[in-house]
Amino acid sequence: MRKTRLLSCLAALALLAAGIAPGKARAEEGGSFFKIPVGLSYASTYWWRGVEVNGKGSGVLWPSVGLALGDTGLSLLVTAGLDMDYFSADTSRDRRAIRPYHEVDYCASFAKNLGAIASFNVGALYAQYPFYDDNDSSATNPAFIEGSLGLGLKTVLNPRIDFYYDYFIKENADKFPHDEDYYAKFSLGQEFMKTADSAVTVSAWVGYYNNAYLDAKGFSDAGLRLGFLKDFSGTVFAAGLYYARSLDSDFWKEYDPDGNGRGRIKNHVWADFSVTRTL
Repeated sequence: MRKTRLLSCLAALALLAAGIAPGKARAEEGGSFFKIPVGLSYASTYWWRGVEVNGKGSGVLWPSVGLALGDTGLSLLVTAGLDMDYFSADTSRDRRAIRPYHEVDYCASFAKNLGAIASFNVGALYAQYPFYDDNDSSATNPAFIEGSLGLGLKTVLNPRIDFYYDYFIKENADKFPHDEDYYAKFSLGQEFMKTADSAVTVSAWVGYYNNAYLDAKGFSDAGLRLGFLKDFSGTVFAAGLYYARSLDSDFWKEYDPDGNGRGRIKNHVWADFSVTRTL
């Protein structure tokens, strides 16, 4: 089974826990220490480190709920990734075939501003696939634990580096090394037309991925994002438009939409949308 996961649990936590647009401080004195962020997002494809993992143009829906502990920077989040092909399938057999692609992610993070110079975050995630053996009772459980570490500088273009280390719990170490997967991502981003409750952002990234499970290694992806965000009285609406390219040939997946011969996917375009609010 292919391994999939939330696009960025830590980024979702940061937005959900704040429940606000960038630059708008809404921390209320005397407010509850425990804040409950809830959200719903949709991505028109499941992008994962250079690959559209659920198939070309297969969308994914992400409902989520979390817990933010005041201004400590500590947050928890539970989110479910639902393959949208499941809801459009014509038969119960087709739906059963798609169910293994559903997932549930359990995230914890700590984020800290280092003055006016930088920001820092560390996190852990457990990715569960409740239906992984629906179609094959002998299938290996693909659940994994991911640790992440990020550092961003508050300067021109806001350079940032994020590192992820994945540990697959049930893999056969002789065939599929379960402790050799890691991903490093370097990104730049800049806000434009920023107000107290809205912002437009442009960002770019490049990533290097060592995927021991699929025997893929190299510069996996590079891309551009145009993002929009608006806060309506504490309810935040966000959208993003993306272009990415799979770089190394290890990440050029095959695609045969018409049955006329397989092609290799290198270029990718998609969009995502989200709404979040902190209760």
